[in-house]
Amino acid sequence: MTVTAVAWYRNSDRTPALHCACRLSLPLVEWPQAKGLVLLFNQHRVGLALAGQRPQPVHGGWGDGPLRRRLHQSSRKDALLRACSLERKRRLNIVDATGGFGRDAWLLASSGARVKVVERNPVVAWLLQHSRAEEYGRCRSLAECIEIHQADAAVFLRQMEEEACDIVYLDPMFPVRRKKLKNSQRIELLRAVTRFEGSNDSLQGLLELALRCARHRVVLKRPRGVAVISADSLKVRCGFYSLTGSSSRFDVYTRRSLKRSSSLE
Repeated sequence: MTVTAVAWYRNSDRTPALHCACRLSLPLVEWPQAKGLVLLFNQHRVGLALAGQRPQPVHGGWGDGPLRRRLHQSSRKDALLRACSLERKRRLNIVDATGGFGRDAWLLASSGARVKVVERNPVVAWLLQHSRAEEYGRCRSLAECIEIHQADAAVFLRQMEEEACDIVYLDPMFPVRRKKLKNSQRIELLRAVTRFEGSNDSLQGLLELALRCARHRVVLKRPRGVAVISADSLKVRCGFYSLTGSSSRFDVYTRRSLKRSSSLE
């Protein structure tokens, strides 16, 4: 599903919606005339919304209640932070090559990392830039730890120098195989515009590119029941271990230990 237009709900929303529509080369419509999936401005909020539903845009929600609770709980219990070795705050350089709404990137940056976020979809990349601008007003130091890049992940990684970052994080959006009731509206709308459309071979190729760019490790988030891409099948020599949660799994492909990294504080 593609974003069909930029929509506005109240008169005060029309001007910022117009600027956005021009930036993204999308038509501008009033909410009642919207069709399909749109980027909606409503009372200084902007996000994805489906026509025919309530005008409540869904956005990244950086720093919202669930994210802050996740940040403030014991980092030893958070699988992503453990997979990226951020149990103790470390100044690691991480490339989040499949950015989405950037919630994981916000969590990584809040845990001490400097994060480059790569997002292929231009509308979602614009939303990332908007989220970063809002974060800049709340916490400048945190916003400065996050860079946004609108690019295809494979192209971006090919253009990087070898071992240019400490960690590459991959979270490709796959079609859901379970009942949709288990997924939030944020995930469903994001999946509609950014789902991974390649084969398992395409993902393996992306993983190998990521391993070339990462000094220490690549972290790949996968549905729990999906088969592991074996480290032995990869062109880049690496170790492997996995952290499994209730519905997802973090596969960690290691090149060298982080214990003596010069990036650590």
